[in-house]
Amino acid sequence: MKFSNISRSKILLLLLSYNILTINNIIASSSSNSSPKNNNFFTKIPRLSPTGDRLFLHNPETLISGASIFDDFETFFYNQTLDHFNYRPESYSTFEQRYLVNSKYWNNNNKLGPIFAYLGAEEPIDQDIPTIGFLTDNAPSFKALIVFIEHRYYGKSIPFGSREEALSNASTLGYFNSAQALTDYANILLHIKSTYQAPNSPIIVIGGSYGGMLASWFRLKYPHIALGALASSAPILYFDDITPQNGYYSIVTKDFREASENCYETILKSWSQIDKVAALPNGLSILTNKFKTCSPLKNSSELKDYLGTIYATAAQYNSPPKYPVNIICEAIDHNHHNDDDILDKIFSGLSAYDPNKTCYVNPPKIPTETDQGWKWQTCSEMVIPIGIENDTMFEAYPFKVEDFIKDCKDSYGVPPRPHWVTSYYGGHDIKLILNRFGSNIIFSNGLRDPYSSGGVLENISDSILAIKTTNGSHCLDILGRKSSDPDWLLFNKIPRLGLTRDRLFLHNPETLPEVSISEDLETFFYNQTLDHFNYREESYTIFQQRYLVNSKYWGGPNAPIFAYLGAEASIDYDINDIGFINENAPHFKALIHRYYGKSVPFGSREEALKNGSSLGYFNSAQALADYAHILLHIKKTYKAQYSPIIVIGASYGGMLASWFRLKYPHIAHAALASSAPILYFDDITPQNAYFDIVSKDFREVSESCYQTIVKSWSEIDKVGAMVDGLSILSKKFNTCRPPTYPVNMVCGGIDSNSNSNATILDKIFSGLKAYFSNTNTTCYVNKPTNLTETDEGWSWQTCSEMVFPIGIGNNTMFESQPFDLQDYINDCKDYYGISPRPHWATTYYGGHGLGEHIRQHFGHQNNQRVSLFGYSSIRNK
Repeated sequence: MKFSNISRSKILLLLLSYNILTINNIIASSSSNSSPKNNNFFTKIPRLSPTGDRLFLHNPETLISGASIFDDFETFFYNQTLDHFNYRPESYSTFEQRYLVNSKYWNNNNKLGPIFAYLGAEEPIDQDIPTIGFLTDNAPSFKALIVFIEHRYYGKSIPFGSREEALSNASTLGYFNSAQALTDYANILLHIKSTYQAPNSPIIVIGGSYGGMLASWFRLKYPHIALGALASSAPILYFDDITPQNGYYSIVTKDFREASENCYETILKSWSQIDKVAALPNGLSILTNKFKTCSPLKNSSELKDYLGTIYATAAQYNSPPKYPVNIICEAIDHNHHNDDDILDKIFSGLSAYDPNKTCYVNPPKIPTETDQGWKWQTCSEMVIPIGIENDTMFEAYPFKVEDFIKDCKDSYGVPPRPHWVTSYYGGHDIKLILNRFGSNIIFSNGLRDPYSSGGVLENISDSILAIKTTNGSHCLDILGRKSSDPDWLLFNKIPRLGLTRDRLFLHNPETLPEVSISEDLETFFYNQTLDHFNYREESYTIFQQRYLVNSKYWGGPNAPIFAYLGAEASIDYDINDIGFINENAPHFKALIHRYYGKSVPFGSREEALKNGSSLGYFNSAQALADYAHILLHIKKTYKAQYSPIIVIGASYGGMLASWFRLKYPHIAHAALASSAPILYFDDITPQNAYFDIVSKDFREVSESCYQTIVKSWSEIDKVGAMVDGLSILSKKFNTCRPPTYPVNMVCGGIDSNSNSNATILDKIFSGLKAYFSNTNTTCYVNKPTNLTETDEGWSWQTCSEMVFPIGIGNNTMFESQPFDLQDYINDCKDYYGISPRPHWATTYYGGHGLGEHIRQHFGHQNNQRVSLFGYSSIRNK
């Protein structure tokens, strides 16, 4: 969608209703006139550079309303968890995270007042408040609450007590990444909705550049929190070689060439001329004088790097009213002092760009917090491979990932993870993937912005739109209005975004004859990373994670892949029992959950389960990331890039399957979640529901059986209170694998005890014996037993994140025993030394209002019905 020469209108209309996001009159903004950075050397990668100094993304002119805007904001601090993805004791450390709220325009009388949330990026939030005018310009029209949230490790949102400590080494920097930041935002936004009593208020997240990436990723990862996202100048495709390395500098070159062919040619010739002068006996001294450097040049690269930075900055922020590219080129073109002196012309352009400087190239410079922070981020996960090829106005300088990794290891002692962004957020086949599962995202780009080369430039669906302006520059659309804004900057009438409903129909065949499949499975081990969400040195520890593959029936590349997600047991128990996959297996894979079976970190089960420090990495988010890495590895190994993956799981594994589809939809096409109690968190389901159904099951089998059990509890207490009561109970119940239809067996035993002298407890014991009738059990109740790995593992998981508040009310066949959260927390703290996180599952995966959130997330697919086995027909469309 391309706009030009359109009259002024309001910047944004986000009309929000029950399940419709309507966006009209999008994006009026202002300009950015960035001052050049005083770099000591040019890194070839402006602002999002993996090495060296960086350019500020937002450095616009002072806005008309900027001086007083802070008066409308109130500052708060949220007690934020250091590590959301780990349960080691130190992960529970907290820090104060800053956010600001402007409630001046908010009207929540109907409980649906929208919330505009700006997701802070790689700078203190103070720098954004006066310049990001998009929210304040539009909040009055929508009576919206405005929120600005600061990114961890920037501004006043610093862990470890001080910036020096927080940035000291990889051990403290390891928690500094986008996944942690997104969860920070999720916690704060849920806190705000609670504080302002706005549970139904729709949230629109907004960000620019890296913040724009965060906004789009937040909508994809937390659709249960954000209804929509505006991602301005977000180069989400500039990872993993999706975008050609040369994309950025090709646009810089295009910008200058369109401004002036002569200017372009002069710059193109200047590099060799600089080297030619530098090679003279006093060449560096000549260059030092000619370019008025702040200190003598050490080599010609110092000057060339600086000039390259200026040109890239000018192109990136080539915005009205000054248009820095034009300023540079006009100065170069109109220098007639010596038409043959290319370097005189280049200096004219430099001095015109920033006429207030007294010296250039190498002034003294103290790295800012943005310099320090972004260097770490690009040396850990934000690996943007920008290089320069021969078809630009610059000297060739290709991006070499091996050199990049070495530089980062030299700086921090840990290597970057260049494939992490595409593994966790997606990026490859973006149109296919987002069309399959995404909705309500606007990607806006100005085509003069070099980073637009890594942006989404075409509409993906009727609710994932690409807005682009021919003359726009970096993040121009979300800045505040100014009187100098030209008409072409003001967009109008973006089509209404309606959410359509979609259902996923999964084939669920009847039980088929038992087959033997063990011989068809091949076992492999994958070198798995211990901690996917941290970059501390110990996070890079690896362990062998087992997975099994049956390729007997597979149709080859493009044929579907079934992946069974192992849960809280060794996968060996599932292989023969989970018949669904075996009988429907075009290509069956079984993935073992970390810490179970043979997929144990730290060398041994004893070491892995020893305490909270080793158990901290044992959680569902890490497990899902494990599965993502293995499945991508398998697709690569089998050359099955376009094979759809169906993830399947049961019980806790079913929860994992559904969550995997929601968090990694770019990997899994569909999920079958069998008996997955994903709503048994955070009091979404009544505590009593589980035992209500247990009581119902018994009552439906036999009313007499049910009444006998109801009466048995008081009878047990009555006998137990006798002097020798416990001895009587021990003998009566003979203290010391269930059958088919165990409820029927128990009630059959209770009801069949027709002995006229039988007491209630005699009947209860008859039911107990019937339950174990197919075993060799000779004693009951307190039979000595060794804890299995499942017992140990699940005990930890329920004491960390899997907090199911199951209690017993008065309307069941059991004695009343409500779930007491505080007692539960105390018990877990006594046992493991750490507290559970009872709200984690609903914060990270969702749960409240789940059906509506799923419709919002997947709702744009035009009511396509996707059969489990029908993927190929969908893809061919």
